[in-house]
Amino acid sequence: MAFPITSAVRIKRHKTTYFISTSPSATIADLKQDLVRILSNSNNERSVSAASIRLYIAGKAGGSYSMVDDAATLEQLSVADDGVLYMALPLPGTEGPDAKWEPIEVPEFEPLGDDEGEEGPEEKGKEKA
Repeated sequence: MAFPITSAVRIKRHKTTYFISTSPSATIADLKQDLVRILSNSNNERSVSAASIRLYIAGKAGGSYSMVDDAATLEQLSVADDGVLYMALPLPGTEGPDAKWEPIEVPEFEPLGDDEGEEGPEEKGKEKA
């Protein structure tokens, strides 16, 4: 018995990352439908449809992104397991064909616990005389 091939795709928007379990043959339209389900179940104050979601893939030049077509599959786009796509929504009040879209803004990763000037473990909890 063969098991279906599944992979995880991360979709980032600002400081939020959505994890979607999918297959390499899934289309961008399929991912948008998954996002609509996720966003409709969250405390999102805006209603979102698949048409109001744009997905992008990072370009080779840092900070450049290319919008991907709804009919494209993850395999065609070379999005591997644990691959990343970026999401943009229309700016509030600009929905429809003349919508203005959010810029892709994803903050740089900052590891936890690397604060400069933090006391070492041997210094914590000890009173200095």
